[in-house]
Amino acid sequence: MFFLRIFIFALLISVSGLLYAAELPVAPAAAEKTVLEKITQPPLSQMPDLSLRLLQQAQPALRNDNVEIWLQWEKKRLQLMSRLGLWQDMVQRCNEQDEMLKQIDMLSADRHWLATQRIQAWIELREYDQALQALRNLLWQANVATESIIVWRQQLIHVYLGLDNIEDAERAMRRYREEYADKQSETVNWKILQAQLLMRVDRP
Repeated sequence: MFFLRIFIFALLISVSGLLYAAELPVAPAAAEKTVLEKITQPPLSQMPDLSLRLLQQAQPALRNDNVEIWLQWEKKRLQLMSRLGLWQDMVQRCNEQDEMLKQIDMLSADRHWLATQRIQAWIELREYDQALQALRNLLWQANVATESIIVWRQQLIHVYLGLDNIEDAERAMRRYREEYADKQSETVNWKILQAQLLMRVDRP
């Protein structure tokens, strides 16, 4: 009888210990890196084609409740497409999002960034009429950040050159220099654009 009582007592202690352990909070395992994080780090950061495929498979669809997250994915997606020279795919991707974007509450700066990427893709594809129409619509908008306007005005000069409209290109360049003398871009592409215009302007 004595040994039976000891056995029952030990059993009760064991069960109560298990119940107490079950009630303790369990430390969550370290969260696995998302695809978006992985493709920004080596070795995937050196493999844009593979990174793009992985991103396309994992990117969430755009909804009203995930705009900020979706933008992080979308910006990386378009950057990878640009890096790979997939200009037609960029245009198609932007066109596919148009209808949904009309129903989404999004910051103007983000909308302008997306619009700028499509315009650049049109320029690379030499679809200058499409780019010109989009730029005219954007430049007529009010309350636009100066940074966006600067990029659009540079793109406008590029479009005029593409259309062989040297007079308008020269006028746009002169106006750009007058209005943004303190914000002159020193990027290689901008220097090349200026050189292209100078080479095509008729001089005595």
